[in-house]
Amino acid sequence: MLSVDRALNQILSNAKRIVETEVVPLKVANGRVLAKDITAQMSMPPFDQSAMDGYAVKFDEIPTSKSMPLKQRVPAGQAPSEHIPNSAARIFTGAAIPRGADCVIIQENVEATKESIRLEGEFTLGQNIRLQGSEVNKGDLILTAGTRLNPFLVGICATHGLAEIPVFKKLRVGVMSTGDELLEPGMPLGLGKIYNSSRFMLQGLVESIGMEFIDLGIVSDSHNETVAAISQACDTCDVLLTTGGVSVGEEDHVKNAIDELGELNVWKLAIKPGKPLAFGHANNIPVFGLPGNPVSSLVTFLILALPYLKTAQGRSASVEQNIHIAADFDRKAGTRQEYLRVKVHDNQLKLFDNQSSARLSSAGWADGLAVQSPGKSIKKGQPLEFLSFPALLN
Repeated sequence: MLSVDRALNQILSNAKRIVETEVVPLKVANGRVLAKDITAQMSMPPFDQSAMDGYAVKFDEIPTSKSMPLKQRVPAGQAPSEHIPNSAARIFTGAAIPRGADCVIIQENVEATKESIRLEGEFTLGQNIRLQGSEVNKGDLILTAGTRLNPFLVGICATHGLAEIPVFKKLRVGVMSTGDELLEPGMPLGLGKIYNSSRFMLQGLVESIGMEFIDLGIVSDSHNETVAAISQACDTCDVLLTTGGVSVGEEDHVKNAIDELGELNVWKLAIKPGKPLAFGHANNIPVFGLPGNPVSSLVTFLILALPYLKTAQGRSASVEQNIHIAADFDRKAGTRQEYLRVKVHDNQLKLFDNQSSARLSSAGWADGLAVQSPGKSIKKGQPLEFLSFPALLN
């Protein structure tokens, strides 16, 4: 069996980045992946700006009496006149500093009438002024190609006046379930049947990382039907995910179908849950044969398929979490690398009481996965590598 690291290296060595790009309105750019570097369209702030409500003065002109005539009013959004020597200007947060003024006294330190002010306290040159370009200068690199946009980065783009953004086209990810035992939610449930959960879970995961989900339904446990369905799916998607049918049973046909339609690159990993994962190419389209048990499907998606999808979408596949949290449990060593469903509580990792690969409720309860290396037991208080679900899906 392949180790997780070797399998992931082999899988990523096959990843081909999408090259098609498009320009989208900024208002729909959240979650998309930048196709080009973005440089600052202007300096930020674009002008010397008041950081507080108060009074703009020239520091060297403050008299010993600290009394000054009030000659100008500058609200945000209004271009000020030049500084009038030996006077003050009423100014508001975000407003442009009158040329020649170099200090803003907060209103709490001022006694004001309609015509004059009296300053209180001590002052410093440049106080309460955001200088032009103090955040970024025009032409500076602010976002690099391959960055996935989030609401904060979209806001930065808006700050620079960008109405449209160049992005990679969304990767089309098809998801197909296999198994005669599967029914769609809402259908009458007969003896021996179960509802299909993995495809709906994978839909949410695919869409949460900003890719296009293609629903390919359920395929019965038939070799010919599996081959036909996978071949047809390859015409409509960039990457195909299947669930079930990758083990060695008589009704498991996905692995053989991949082999028949192309090449099987990876099969059987030293991972728990998820040992029978298959990866290969059918009609030159990458195919991940995820295990049928829902937690196995989830874990292998997060650890192996997700880095591939991020790379193919033009992103970095690395998950730079490097978080270690003390275990609140003891556990015997196993022979495979295990991904345990855990929850962070009181700065410790709590273990879900049943780690069965069929218990999807363990993932609903958990915050993420703790990594148990093969051949290594866990002692209470021992730091474990922790992979949080939000960070994995970021």
